[in-house]
Amino acid sequence: MDKNITRKQYKLKVIELLDDLGWEYERMTSSGKETLDKLWVMFGQPTWEESFLEDEAPDNHNRFGMEVE
Repeated sequence: MDKNITRKQYKLKVIELLDDLGWEYERMTSSGKETLDKLWVMFGQPTWEESFLEDEAPDNHNRFGMEVE
């Protein structure tokens, strides 16, 4: 990674990488999910459960609102 990157740019990159991990959320172990949720909270992002309103969270959709099989 570039040594001249600002803290804000670094934080945004980490959030981007955490979101990439979110695509694998359903495949993670329970402790992996818990760890990822903690990281999202540390970076001011919603957890999996917080990503959806209960009424708008179909069982077949992921954190990003994408339909999953």
